Amino acid sequence: MAVLIVSGLLFAFLGILGGMTAFSRFVRGYTGLKLLSLPWAPVFAFGLFFSAFAFFVSVRLFDGWAVLMLASLIPFAILGSVMWCFAVVLEFFYRAAAPRGVAEPSYDVGDGLMVRRQFAEAEAAFRENLAADPLDLNALLRVSRAQLAAGKTDAAVRELESARRFAIHFSPAVKVAELMQRMADTEFRNDRILRLTFALGDIYIEKLGDEESARKLYQESLQVLSGYAPADPLRARLAALNKADHLPLADAVEKAQPRKISLED
Repeated sequence: MAVLIVSGLLFAFLGILGGMTAFSRFVRGYTGLKLLSLPWAPVFAFGLFFSAFAFFVSVRLFDGWAVLMLASLIPFAILGSVMWCFAVVLEFFYRAAAPRGVAEPSYDVGDGLMVRRQFAEAEAAFRENLAADPLDLNALLRVSRAQLAAGKTDAAVRELESARRFAIHFSPAVKVAELMQRMADTEFRNDRILRLTFALGDIYIEKLGDEESARKLYQESLQVLSGYAPADPLRARLAALNKADHLPLADAVEKAQPRKISLED
């Protein structure tokens, strides 16, 4: 009976943990998860298989309340196990397709701190990513997210607005460090302006309720992004805001997609 209970609970725990890992990696976008990397992935797979094998063998030998109790957890364990297996395969192909010689930035330290609601420490971790690459937009957006979670809305606005204005007024004629030469690429610059504008707009509307500032922000950015097709959702959002006198503000913005801009490229 003890083997049945221990193996069942262990299988349920590992299966659910595997499912949460898969969800964190491919839905929430967290990187650097140990259960999807060597050497932890094979160890986790062995533990998952062994606990499942022991449980199902024990079920054939025992009967009674313990089986009924554990039966409620096993479907979640099986679902989580399947999700984890798919996540391992997808992670393998994802890494195999990544350009060789280019190390992708990892935000796992800061993301983990955000999950634990240690927002100040998370902001510091994301700033380390920014120190390594001052043009890392994903790190910058994560910094602002940590600031918002900590209640530092004004600081987040200043951070994003400063980066947006730098991108708008950047001139290739200005002599800057070699790292900044990426700003001379029109596609890189326009994408940066667009994503920063969406992030700022969300703060103005959802956190500050400042419709007028959001409208001016969108208008200014769209002047720079004239003819840039990916900015069409921003144009739709501005049109919705201009009609906000006929709709509740939240409904007006809801009709302009995307409401949220992804932190990942």
